[in-house]
Amino acid sequence: GMATAELKMTLKSAVYDATTAFLQEHNLSMTESKWDLKKHRITDAGAAALSIAMTQSDALSQLFLDGASITDAGARALAAAVAKSTLIIISLDNVQLTDSGVRHLAEAVKQNTVLQFLSLSYNQITDIGVEALSEAIKQNQTLEVL
Repeated sequence: GMATAELKMTLKSAVYDATTAFLQEHNLSMTESKWDLKKHRITDAGAAALSIAMTQSDALSQLFLDGASITDAGARALAAAVAKSTLIIISLDNVQLTDSGVRHLAEAVKQNTVLQFLSLSYNQITDIGVEALSEAIKQNQTLEVL
């Protein structure tokens, strides 16, 4: 009833505030095509806010998150956004990604038809993660993994 609707509105505005705060804190604009967060040491909480912002930006085409500390939870949040985003280039070098996080990304890649470059150097990815990615690449003809 009424309480549920109110709660939903409150949650929505809290999420909006968190996203806006994240964008301001990292000096990003919704109209920019490139978000360079290489030196920002983004964590899972940041990844969650970033994911929401990504899905709301029509302009964004390049995302650099090198050196972030993202666990599988952060990777899952990002993957959900990547699946729906307009991203062409994503760089996730040295972000402590494991096979489980890569699996989420691989699923997202299958749904994102504009993505061309995905960089995943210096992560803890084994053959299992590589296998998931190569499956995704077979389905996504435009993608190159660096």
